[in-house]
Amino acid sequence: MRSADGGSCRVLLNVDVAVAVTGVGGADPEEGRPPGTVFVAVDAHGVVTEKELHLAGDPTSVLRDTVQEALWLLQRSIAADVSMQKLGRLNAGE
Repeated sequence: MRSADGGSCRVLLNVDVAVAVTGVGGADPEEGRPPGTVFVAVDAHGVVTEKELHLAGDPTSVLRDTVQEALWLLQRSIAADVSMQKLGRLNAGE
């Protein structure tokens, strides 16, 4: 999840968590990638999780499934971040 100049989107936006999606949602291939090829990324406090998807269906289905996968990855990333914060507090003796 990098901007064109190499900076982190999360840092540039001054947020704790950022979600990005890109890909081929239309009915025709783009840049050599078939329809339904989608990339989802989540940056939670500097830990980036990425996923490549190959979705079937019409553009509306691909969009719906992309949003669902992005939200699932976001939920998983936040849960992992919270777990790591708790572990850090335990290791610090809190």
